[in-house]
Amino acid sequence: MKNKLFYFFSILMITSCTHKNSIKENLSEKVTLKEFTPNERIIAFKFAESFTDDQISKISGDDFVILESKNFNPKTDTIKYTKNEIYISYLDALTGCVQYGGDIIIKNDSLILHLIPLNDIACTEMTVDRMIYRIKNPKNIRYKIGKH
Repeated sequence: MKNKLFYFFSILMITSCTHKNSIKENLSEKVTLKEFTPNERIIAFKFAESFTDDQISKISGDDFVILESKNFNPKTDTIKYTKNEIYISYLDALTGCVQYGGDIIIKNDSLILHLIPLNDIACTEMTVDRMIYRIKNPKNIRYKIGKH
């Protein structure tokens, strides 16, 4: 099963990456982004880096399962609590043509990170990106943090 998943993603990457530049150039001219206002407690959200096509092709099936998990991986992800703030950095496998906004949902003692698609584009391209959230935490609560 793991080998099949690896081969599927490898073929997907090879076919989608050959048209990557022309797709992004065409999308940037035609796409209208949805209005989006994140939770007021978000100080900052950004994509810090994208893996290159070569790096993505070297990711094994097991690693894709970890990337798509709602759990954090201590080898690649970071959660830091500082005074009045939470810093969260994690890797995720995403649809390449979609632009995302970062949001959070807070329920009791849980904080859920939520990526909001800002456009209605669908393509076969897959990217691995690092998301970084800085979140106000005035009461210095130690939340259970999850990915949506």
